[in-house]
Amino acid sequence: MFDKSNDLFPVKDSCVYLAHCGVSPLYSNALKKEQETAEAHQRIGGMLFSKYNDFLNGLRAAAAKLLKTSADNLAFVKNTSEGMCMIANGYRFQPGDQIISYVYEYPANFYPWKLQERRGVDLVLLPNCDITDSVPKGMPCGWSMEDLQALVTDRTRIIAVSHVQFT
Repeated sequence: MFDKSNDLFPVKDSCVYLAHCGVSPLYSNALKKEQETAEAHQRIGGMLFSKYNDFLNGLRAAAAKLLKTSADNLAFVKNTSEGMCMIANGYRFQPGDQIISYVYEYPANFYPWKLQERRGVDLVLLPNCDITDSVPKGMPCGWSMEDLQALVTDRTRIIAVSHVQFT
């Protein structure tokens, strides 16, 4: 069970926190682990990282089993933005290939694809779709599956749209 105690989340003592993961305060266990790692780095320097190989290999194997793939297909990155950039810049695009994104996509999932235009890739943007009355007409709101399906062609290589929009 997930422990939501104030011991793990001391921020709850001073405010109501609604968990925006991009800028969230650390929970106690993460802070403790960071402190232990910094202290070990101070004591043994770069040798610290060799001890993580077994841990990472085990984690990669467990994730591969969960995802029904090979551990060789998985990589760990610092954050989503880094991973998106690695995929965008590492994919073997050909001139004329197509990427579909959303006109109001979150920057970390937009600019890596936008930069592929330099390689001759066409970035096609899903239009904004007024999908709810709770957002004023014309404001960023979302996109429709029908619009997405209409944009997919035999040159589509990547569809890069978020399941939630940052609007």
